[in-house]
Amino acid sequence: MLSSLEIPITFAFSQSVWRILPHPSPTSNLWAIELRDPNTKTVSWALLDLDQSSICWHTTPEATDWWTTLTAFYGGNLYLHNYRYPDIPEPTDLLAVSAGDGQLKWALPGVVLVREASEKKALLVAKKHGEGVAYHLADPESGLLVEQAVNDPAMVSEKVSSTSPIRYLPGDTYFDQVTTFMGKLVGKHDWRAVDYVESNPYIAFSYYLYQEGKVAQRLLIINDRKEVVYHETLSENRQGIGRDTILLKAGLLLCLRNNNELISFKLRPQE
Repeated sequence: MLSSLEIPITFAFSQSVWRILPHPSPTSNLWAIELRDPNTKTVSWALLDLDQSSICWHTTPEATDWWTTLTAFYGGNLYLHNYRYPDIPEPTDLLAVSAGDGQLKWALPGVVLVREASEKKALLVAKKHGEGVAYHLADPESGLLVEQAVNDPAMVSEKVSSTSPIRYLPGDTYFDQVTTFMGKLVGKHDWRAVDYVESNPYIAFSYYLYQEGKVAQRLLIINDRKEVVYHETLSENRQGIGRDTILLKAGLLLCLRNNNELISFKLRPQE
């Protein structure tokens, strides 16, 4: 049916890509990116629009520091947690950054995000109360606590965006079957792990192999005729196997290459 892919789009950064979060809406192809440089202890965030193949903004909002982390992406905001006490691995404050321009929208000291309360168009947040924790609903636009919530956060629904690949490891039921199939296309290797995603008419494999005492990662994309349409090395001399280095949403594949580059492929039928 198809034998080629459109040329992938590359987004390069001076810092390492630390975390990738797609917007949970099935109609949105906005992706939030957290970037870090351990040598300079600097952190920043960027927003990608994969429909437009562009970086909307890349910035370090005020009130953030090295210990600030990206925790969620809902509606029109990215949500960050601050850690006021680095020796204690618990978030202490909640920040909202506008997806529109990357500017800090509001900050809530002493409050942490639990999840989106989608049926009320609000956020479920937690705040220490005496020896326990009280749950509240917060307005995403203003950050105001609008009402006390139920004390069982499991009762509030959470939207999940399924973008992560299926991972096969040695000993898994289908590991030998998958690697035997791949071996016919790219040759036999000392396979360490295979990540698999499918978007008709393409299948993408991110596979890890042992090479000269180190782990290398490669990307293989084939079409529905089992033809190789893309094959390249994503990283070499790795210390181990990565996690979430390829993500798929709505026919768009986002891959991490060499820790600081993101490449985007359209795994969709060509018109």
